[in-house]
Amino acid sequence: MKRVLVMMSALGLMAACNSEADASQGDADVEATQGDEEIELNQAESEATGSRLSGLEEAMPGFVKAEPRVGNYQIEATYPLVETVDELYQSAKLVVSGRPIAKEEFDQVLEEGTRFPMTAFEFEVDEVFKDLEDNSASTVLLLQDGIETAEVLSNPLMGLNESHILFLEESSISVNEEPVYTLVEGPAGVFFAGESEGSFSSRILSLSRLELENME
Repeated sequence: MKRVLVMMSALGLMAACNSEADASQGDADVEATQGDEEIELNQAESEATGSRLSGLEEAMPGFVKAEPRVGNYQIEATYPLVETVDELYQSAKLVVSGRPIAKEEFDQVLEEGTRFPMTAFEFEVDEVFKDLEDNSASTVLLLQDGIETAEVLSNPLMGLNESHILFLEESSISVNEEPVYTLVEGPAGVFFAGESEGSFSSRILSLSRLELENME
């Protein structure tokens, strides 16, 4: 996958929040207990779903956990042009449908200390349309350009628990001998669910699940 960084611009973002509470001590104690239980539950869920992502930083030379950013950034990048879904299908090593269930944000440290943001996803597979390795993994790990606060304009990030079809190729990275994938030609390789059932579209192409099932 080729990627050319063109421009980065900042959008200022500020928020302030003030709150007051007037409740009895008994009510406050109950709310505090419920709050603690909710935090512990969220932490347990995060640890459970993010376990396969925990080894990525060590497995990816030149990658570090993403630094906090003040405000939102928009990144303009160019990717190779893909004209047909068949072209994507022939280039892909793995084509699947499913949903992202966990993510971690990283910075790829480039020459002279420049950082390019990337998001690692754990993707739960519900159907396999092509698999050159013929494996039966229920989840796969993949990288997508950008993070929530520094998103690539032409390559919108996948949403957690949202339905997608992905055209994937193996990267040079593996975690516990399992490959980490990237999208074929960036935004061309990720399809978002459309309004009608079984329809999906990327930034430039559209397809139906039935069309994909009949591809060879």
